[in-house]
Amino acid sequence: MKQSAEENTQFMSFSTQKRKEIGRTEALPTDSELWFHNSVELNYTFEDTQNLYIQVWKQKDQENVFTDSQRQLWGEQWISVGQLLVRFGCIALLPLALGELTASKQEPMVEITAVEPKHVKSVVSLHLAAAKLRKPSGIFGSIRPILILRRSYQHELAIDSSKNASPYGDETLWEVVYETEPVKEENIFHSLTRNTALQRNMFDFGRLDLFQEDLNRGNVDLPLSFEVIHLKKTGQRSPIGTFLTSQKFLSDQQPNSIFPLESAHRDHPSPPGYIVLLSPIRTHTLRTFLDYIVGGCELRMILGIDFTASNGNPRQPGTLHYCGDASRKNEYERAIREIANILLAYQVEQEIACYGFGAKLPPHEKTHHCFPLTLDERNPYFRGLEDVIAGYHSMLRSIEFHGPTVLAQVIKTATNMAIEQLQVAANARYFVLFILTDGAISDIHATTEEIIRASQSAPLSIVLIGIGSDDFKDMDSLTSCYQLERPILQFVPYRQFSNSGGSFSNLAMRKVLAEIPQQMLAFMKLAQIKPKRPMRRSLNLYPQIVQASAPLATTTSSSP
Repeated sequence: MKQSAEENTQFMSFSTQKRKEIGRTEALPTDSELWFHNSVELNYTFEDTQNLYIQVWKQKDQENVFTDSQRQLWGEQWISVGQLLVRFGCIALLPLALGELTASKQEPMVEITAVEPKHVKSVVSLHLAAAKLRKPSGIFGSIRPILILRRSYQHELAIDSSKNASPYGDETLWEVVYETEPVKEENIFHSLTRNTALQRNMFDFGRLDLFQEDLNRGNVDLPLSFEVIHLKKTGQRSPIGTFLTSQKFLSDQQPNSIFPLESAHRDHPSPPGYIVLLSPIRTHTLRTFLDYIVGGCELRMILGIDFTASNGNPRQPGTLHYCGDASRKNEYERAIREIANILLAYQVEQEIACYGFGAKLPPHEKTHHCFPLTLDERNPYFRGLEDVIAGYHSMLRSIEFHGPTVLAQVIKTATNMAIEQLQVAANARYFVLFILTDGAISDIHATTEEIIRASQSAPLSIVLIGIGSDDFKDMDSLTSCYQLERPILQFVPYRQFSNSGGSFSNLAMRKVLAEIPQQMLAFMKLAQIKPKRPMRRSLNLYPQIVQASAPLATTTSSSP
């Protein structure tokens, strides 16, 4: 490719929704097609709305990409992380919105690929023991050893793992990864070690299962320090010795290998004991939440809304369902919006099943404890958040609030829906039922039975959100149920965690949603459902799924 005398280069920068830059690619000479190799790491959290902003910059200095001079914004775009994972299958082709100073005959595109690092979901299993430990000076009676595992702060530090250099010279280089409980001396025979000289005076620390991310962040050459100390009855600690190694070195060793400890005291040249590798290091990969998500599993949202008379007259200001003030949304609507903004990113079809309970529907005088807000039993779905809000407002004008507060029928309906979808859907779906209610439950026994049933057979989590100022004692009794097959139930009082602006604080949002990925994994394990291979959907869906009000940057400055 021919270059001009004054060569232009381009690079990409990535920012979060708060415009905090998280990384940049390398700079490459300007061309019609550029492939950047440098990746950017994003800490993924399910319980947050994570938007990723991509900006493409043009500059004249290829060597120093981090200099802010002579730089021009060439184009930009954004996408939510949920959309990238679910709707695009981890690869998205997005049109760039060009900067004011950019001219292009063709619409430029940017391709983004998301990958979950293998070391994040890898578990390393170690089975270690200590043998022939020498008592520290001044210690009488038996030794109570503890094994402390540390990793080096300095990822680039290289050591010869066969040499036992001491870490005591600079403690700031190390951070604690794991610490065992004190262990007792025991006899371990041929089943664990064939070295008869070590069959006595051995302390078995048991099997250590550590995430590779915690152990060494995926760098198998990273120095590791195994320190053995004696824990006194007073709580004081006396160092015995240290063994310096790495995961790569240990992986090459045979079972029953022994390694001398280096003494913590310089006046004792002989080893104060030995570390014994009782079994080979094993590494296995866990199935993660994202494995299922990128394999086509969708999170489906179900709403259950309390329309009992204890909420007050919805036409009267100050009541929980009052919608007469357009400038101030009621607590029910705020909670619906804040939760849906996160969950809808994990759905392709944007469908939300909505049910109400505790109201009389015209022209009948009977109280309904579970009715679709669409008033169509065969189709309880609204499409998109604004459709849900419109249906909610419409229902407030047409029903009569009554009671009592009965939750069992809503939970039963959601459970049946989840079980039915599990049997017929081509791809796995996991449902989250959000029940918004203002007070005491009238059918606590029946509700408990339905929650237990859901925990046994349904791909379902249940989140109870308390609206108003009730003490919600019944909710606490439900969440403490010990008969659940797996944990599926959470409760959060909305008003207690809302901030001065009337919306959920980050703490409350995390409290509501943070447990759902683990609850979904628990069901998949119980049902023996494996994640499918990542789905590669159409790359050019972006104009169809992003609203025209996309929050793009408006800056035209020459620096990010």
